[in-house]
Amino acid sequence: MSESEEEKPKRILFDVAHGETIAIDSDEFKDFRTFLADNNYEVYKLSQKPLNADLIEPYTMLMLGAPKSAAFEEEEIVELMKYLREGGAILLIHSAGGDQYNNTNLNAISSHFGYSFNGDYMAHETDFEGDDFYATFSKGIALDSLTSGVRSVYTGYTCTIKINDASGAKKLVFSHEPWPESRVCAVYGYYSLGRHLGLASPDILKFIKRHDNMFFIQSVLYWLGELRRESDFD
Repeated sequence: MSESEEEKPKRILFDVAHGETIAIDSDEFKDFRTFLADNNYEVYKLSQKPLNADLIEPYTMLMLGAPKSAAFEEEEIVELMKYLREGGAILLIHSAGGDQYNNTNLNAISSHFGYSFNGDYMAHETDFEGDDFYATFSKGIALDSLTSGVRSVYTGYTCTIKINDASGAKKLVFSHEPWPESRVCAVYGYYSLGRHLGLASPDILKFIKRHDNMFFIQSVLYWLGELRRESDFD
């Protein structure tokens, strides 16, 4: 690959057709938007339904940013899996309360990757900010190349993630108290030639300047944007 090709910006497609609460143009996500620009990412929005593989194929990665009061059709999920099998990358982001509270079906997608979002609100007895023990941060960081140098991640108002198949989803960020396997906040993995990342809270992006969030997001987005190598099958 030539140097000019390496410098081409990566293209993130934000789905906005399923009630996503991550509104990339809003003031709430200004810091995240600035971060993307500073790191050579171009932002695009997809408002067309139904979602299909041809629509998202030209982009480096697709973000489903905490949908609310909208569901993905079965045919759309089939198209998402096709996109991933052919080497795409997807970010699944949920909110506190999971599918039930947010009236959506993100678990119908995440189940293909070996995990599900729990319908809960994580609280912490010690690792919280201000006077709100739901405004959590997590010091549980997996020993992984994607989290090298990360000490803590501000998760804010978050649900948790249940890993159902450890061969499909690996934990990256989790709560220290007292059952880390049931209080995971970030996972990642492969699906055929594709890559996926699951985050249990949009606050990880919204408050990207808190704790080591920026370093963490920089690392995982870089990984999502890489082409899968043959060594990844080992």
